[in-house]
Amino acid sequence: MKTTLAAAAVCGGRLYTGFIGDTRIYAYKNGSLVYKSCDHSLAGAYFKAGVISGESVNTHPDRSRLLRCLGEEWDENSGFECGFDTELEQGLAVLLCTDGFWVNIDDEIIENGLRESAGAEEWLDKLSAAAGKGSAEAVHDNYSAAAFIVV
Repeated sequence: MKTTLAAAAVCGGRLYTGFIGDTRIYAYKNGSLVYKSCDHSLAGAYFKAGVISGESVNTHPDRSRLLRCLGEEWDENSGFECGFDTELEQGLAVLLCTDGFWVNIDDEIIENGLRESAGAEEWLDKLSAAAGKGSAEAVHDNYSAAAFIVV
């Protein structure tokens, strides 16, 4: 069995993140996007190479063809990728989510949801409503997310 992973850990007053697959990490400081993980998918590779636009990644037919995931044989190019690390500070907001969650929303929806929310739970509620949890995509794919905001 194969799977993807997004992780966040706090140690010594710092936040460390890492990921593998098409599970994403978004980080915001003072309401502005400061980090978005890249997808370890064929569509993500096309985007990094400049073949397709960022908007096309969500709808590209190769969006779910993973180049890296847990459960594959490991080599120097297939492992877990360390992502964003930063000092914990007030206003830092982090969203970790599966492709079944982010595929139906864009960066603007995520940022506006954060700006309009009093806390992480309300932020996730707004994003879940925007993503359309009952959509066909959500029914057929893993649909999960976690978020926190440093207060």
